[in-house]
Amino acid sequence: MVKVYKNICLFGFGRYICAMKEIEYTASITEEDKKIVQMLANGMKGNQIAAKMKMNENTLAFNLSILRAKFNCSNSMSLVVYFLRNKIIN
Repeated sequence: MVKVYKNICLFGFGRYICAMKEIEYTASITEEDKKIVQMLANGMKGNQIAAKMKMNENTLAFNLSILRAKFNCSNSMSLVVYFLRNKIIN
């Protein structure tokens, strides 16, 4: 389990207020998630990862989009950096 912090935005009295309040929640990471991000970190391309994991490339892309959203990462490289910095992968 990894602790994740996100910014929240609030609506109030007819105007948009963005609060920089951090909310903590725990995100689960499966072994498959770790393997996928480890392969990305090793420089493998999406089609290579999909073949190795025996999944469709679209399924892999969907899984990566869920992971990026879960950890608030804008792209796969920032996801790899997040996993490395938090020692989720080596």
